[in-house]
Amino acid sequence: MTDDASSSSESTTQQAKNTAQDAAQQAQDKAVEEVTVRGNQVVEKFKEIVDRGNARRVIVKRKGETVMELPLTAGVGGAAAAVALSPTLAALGAFASLATDVKLVIEKKEDAVE
Repeated sequence: MTDDASSSSESTTQQAKNTAQDAAQQAQDKAVEEVTVRGNQVVEKFKEIVDRGNARRVIVKRKGETVMELPLTAGVGGAAAAVALSPTLAALGAFASLATDVKLVIEKKEDAVE
């Protein structure tokens, strides 16, 4: 192989690696959504996230610090989710009553990423 062909092949290989890395980063960015809500809106927003059914975990942060990590059960929605998550909702409501601005970090399921 000539130097030009070898250099071209290496360049193409590097471009492919860069493209793959960019695609992986974009997928990771889409897999996480951050929403800032007022303390009195936290429970309603959490219920909305559960009803959408595309989240696997919700992290509750206040002033940059993680306050709660809430894993969500796959396949639980609607009334079943309300029963299964009632202790979680009670804890979240108690926290929300004391908080002002809260950030919800929503980790989406891999198959839910657009």
